[in-house]
Amino acid sequence: MDRFVLILIRLFFKSLNCLPLPWRIKTTEALIKTAIRFSPRHSKVALANIRLAFPKENPEWHQNLYNKSFSSLARLIVDFGRLPEINKEWIEQNVDISYWPSFLELKRRNNGKGVLLVTGHLGSFELQAYILSVLGHPIKFVVRNFKLPAVDKWWNAQRERLGNKAIPRRGAFRQILASLRNGDDVALLFDQNVTRNFAVFIEWFGRPAATTKAVALAALRCQSPVVISALLYKNSRYSLEAREIDLTGIYSNTTLSDQEKIMKITSILVKEYEDLIRLSPESWFWMHRRWKTTQSQDDEKQLYQASLAQIAENQKG
Repeated sequence: MDRFVLILIRLFFKSLNCLPLPWRIKTTEALIKTAIRFSPRHSKVALANIRLAFPKENPEWHQNLYNKSFSSLARLIVDFGRLPEINKEWIEQNVDISYWPSFLELKRRNNGKGVLLVTGHLGSFELQAYILSVLGHPIKFVVRNFKLPAVDKWWNAQRERLGNKAIPRRGAFRQILASLRNGDDVALLFDQNVTRNFAVFIEWFGRPAATTKAVALAALRCQSPVVISALLYKNSRYSLEAREIDLTGIYSNTTLSDQEKIMKITSILVKEYEDLIRLSPESWFWMHRRWKTTQSQDDEKQLYQASLAQIAENQKG
């Protein structure tokens, strides 16, 4: 079964890459929409999330954002399939990387210390990591393993073609610390739900959401420079949106406990990342239950039920 699925995936990308780029995206978008019809739960979760994040917007606006998100998801998949085609000339023609000299200067100022790259499921995050390796600056990044070993091995091999290194999420924290201390740059995706024992509750779009402690804890342990980033597609061109986050004042603050520092760091990062999402909200992965884990189990049961009920009521109207 494992090998068969891998054959299908490779055949899909090989066939897809025979098409002109616009048709690759249209074809992939059509396939995603077809798949969603067989899994209406994902559609409901996405609309519920959008409503929770933008409660002041009307149902038509919510639906429009949801519809536009399919194109972004299709582009993410298409971009992964064409990673072997990406080179420096393509980057120069298609990507605004004006931040890149600032990143290299950040490394210089910090004497080559490892930079913690904070990102998430926004825009073309697979392409973002690959671009850095094409520029001659491979990074390490934490990944969730696929359940099928052959698929997992092949997928990570594509990611690692030019020197990037995927770190399996299970037991990753020690490797993160060791890599940062060794001067390697490490990317962490921090925008999805985690269980309570691994979480601090930080407001995302005005609602407390279970957010991983790992990013702030790694930054604190290593006193790392931190950059928050996303690769967004707008106006027929990609843009590497990146912001250096100065946390030195928190690192050196002796009046704060480690837990207070973790809360402050995570809050700052969430706010900055939320600003990136607002630049291109259709580019975020809305089908994930971002607010699944709440501070109260009763709230957890009621939150999505209330949002879904309101959506159903709007659709009736």
